[in-house]
Amino acid sequence: MAKPLIVHVVWTLGRAGAERMVFDVCRSLKDLYSIEVIALGGGGEMMKDFHEAGIPVIVAPSTKTGLSRRAVVQWLKSRWQDHRPAMVHTHLGADIWAGMAARSLHIPHLITAHSHERDLPWLMKLLRWRAYRAANHVIAVSDSVRRMLFHQYGVSPERCSVIRIGIDLAHFESRLTHHVGDTPRLISVGRLIEDKGHQTLLEALAKLKRPWTLEIVGDGPERVLLQRRAELLGIMPRIHFTGSIPDVAEHLKRADVFLLASKHEGQAVAVLEAAAVKVPMIISHLPVFLETFSESDALFAKPGDSEEWANKITEILNQYGSAIERAERARKVIEQHFSLDQMKEEYKNLYHSLLGVQ
Repeated sequence: MAKPLIVHVVWTLGRAGAERMVFDVCRSLKDLYSIEVIALGGGGEMMKDFHEAGIPVIVAPSTKTGLSRRAVVQWLKSRWQDHRPAMVHTHLGADIWAGMAARSLHIPHLITAHSHERDLPWLMKLLRWRAYRAANHVIAVSDSVRRMLFHQYGVSPERCSVIRIGIDLAHFESRLTHHVGDTPRLISVGRLIEDKGHQTLLEALAKLKRPWTLEIVGDGPERVLLQRRAELLGIMPRIHFTGSIPDVAEHLKRADVFLLASKHEGQAVAVLEAAAVKVPMIISHLPVFLETFSESDALFAKPGDSEEWANKITEILNQYGSAIERAERARKVIEQHFSLDQMKEEYKNLYHSLLGVQ
């Protein structure tokens, strides 16, 4: 008997948190379902990961021919009429257009909401409202995202589940006993966009009167701006812009402190990965992190407040024994609530329920 076909639709396959989560879901369930991925806006660094895992990726022709959004919907409809999936599972910018195509063909449509979707134009909000209201089911990656779905889009609790992002604990195994060196190694992981708060980190570090180095892992449109800011602050020689890398685990294990100064987050994968390898963390005082960790697991600082970030970095380095104890407790949080096996089981059960599989 042929396995049901599940098609995941994303916008691109850059190496970011949502795309990495899609990859983990696909590879975890490919033995139970036939899995296919469609990228509507183009490929990216992670296409290689999908291909090596035996997961087919199709890039929509719009990236080369300049097709309109309406033409993208028609392309999906034509493809799915000939190659009909059992269910369409969409993410981020693909929800609207793939949802329209699935709805017109009466194909079950599942959405995973990855963020709080702040500052969207009114037309985009309207289109997303229609997509969420028409979907068969909506998944939130955190409780705070589920609250956003209810208040901003009216998604009822009966049609919405929370499935937390799963971390491969075998890959992100905890590091051995670690002592901070004479020059502490700091690390921040995330796309180089304004919402990630990298400028706050640079300004905070410029206030410190002690040695440090910072590795910034990730890429994005703010890279040149951040490099210029670091030059103006006189700290550029102590910062290494790593760019996008396929595997962050070893970089995290070598670090003394993990920093994430985001202004908004749905559920930052990098924070979960840092906690999994037991790197002491300073993270933004945001609802999504407060629902996951307590002050006994990590230090928190206000987004945008460089003075407070400087004070917290000084505190964690001056009291590194306490920081290690917090990191130990943070790892236990990941083991209990964010394992890859748990995410796989919850998605499998939801897929079975929506498809009527026994």
